[in-house]
Amino acid sequence: MLNISILIFAIALLIYLIPTLAIYQNLSKYSDKAPGFFLMHIHMGKYLKQYRKISKLKKGKIGPYYALWFVCLGIAVMLIIMGILIDVLIK
Repeated sequence: MLNISILIFAIALLIYLIPTLAIYQNLSKYSDKAPGFFLMHIHMGKYLKQYRKISKLKKGKIGPYYALWFVCLGIAVMLIIMGILIDVLIK
């Protein structure tokens, strides 16, 4: 059952990375202070605020990836917990 847990963890990682990548692309398009993609994960809260501010200035409303990031983070955390539970309960 370790294979199922690894698959669930990989899906959780992909679900988390998709909106993060979209936010990174928008920040690098509109801002000179865009971080590196891997460095961005260390201070994600800071760059989420920056994305929110930039998207509100450019489009007049908060960008769609702001809320999507929180939803995907929640789904990824639930999948990780589910993967751990599957691994523990099946052993």
